Amino acid sequence: MPLYKYLPLKYAELLVKNGTIQIGTLFGFRDEDKYGEEIGDKDEGSFTLFSLLNGELNPEDMNEIQKAAVGNINAEFIDCVAVSRQESYDFYIYSTSGLFSLSLMRKISEEYSEKYDACVKITNPVKFFELISQKLEGLAKYETTRPCFYMSKYIHYDRDKPHPALSKAKKYSYQDEYRTLWAPKNQDKITSTILTIPELTSYCELFYIDQGALREKGFPEINSKKFDNDIIKLDSNHFHNCTFNKSEIVFYAEDDISLSSCDFNHCTYVLRGSAKTTIDYLNTIYHKFSGIGPNMIENIFNQIKNKPTETPK
Repeated sequence: MPLYKYLPLKYAELLVKNGTIQIGTLFGFRDEDKYGEEIGDKDEGSFTLFSLLNGELNPEDMNEIQKAAVGNINAEFIDCVAVSRQESYDFYIYSTSGLFSLSLMRKISEEYSEKYDACVKITNPVKFFELISQKLEGLAKYETTRPCFYMSKYIHYDRDKPHPALSKAKKYSYQDEYRTLWAPKNQDKITSTILTIPELTSYCELFYIDQGALREKGFPEINSKKFDNDIIKLDSNHFHNCTFNKSEIVFYAEDDISLSSCDFNHCTYVLRGSAKTTIDYLNTIYHKFSGIGPNMIENIFNQIKNKPTETPK
């Protein structure tokens, strides 16, 4: 699958023309003053584990979070909480998105000091990151390329826990971020670095340039664009006279959909976020409440069939 990188146009052109790329650091994105709240996160690479303390406890009965908080003592606790901050090592990091969304690009731009007015499509992420890893050899070792986990930063100790470097607060889930991590060979000397790798140009392309005013109100418009084998978010964007070929069309139910004079050819349609939650709920109603469930769902679909959408297709 492709990945998408939102950038100021001048940096996007350097990447697709020369293979010039900046690799940042995980802890560098803690600077909210520099990056704004859409890119920066003061808690980047960390989350907090908690465990309740109640009743008489001795060290043999305690889990590791409780022991770290109270030590080797026998005591009685009433409605107490033991907490432990989980901190990632710093990593070299390159962040991308798993989908294209003009509204997302503009939202990032509103927070950052530079306008994010271009999107680069990484057509072959495996080859792309292999080349970067080769260039970083001696400085860092490739770790992973994975989507972030969007979750509470306050987690019960016995739950499954993601890598801290891949954990993000739920409020960022709309970004659909993928992270590529390289573990530095020397933690004391990790800093962002600029690389020029001409071969990268074979695996990326300038995908979209935003010609509109970045801070205009209303839906950002995407006109007469052809999408091939892409992953496109519908929410908060207006698509006019666009063609979608063999693409994944994603709907989160975060905002309205606006489509006019568009063609869809051999596409797949995916629900995520609130949209998926709604479908999961309807599925539960249909299968678990045999008395009223099927009739209720049939009535909902009859309402859909009998009330055409007002949005032009």
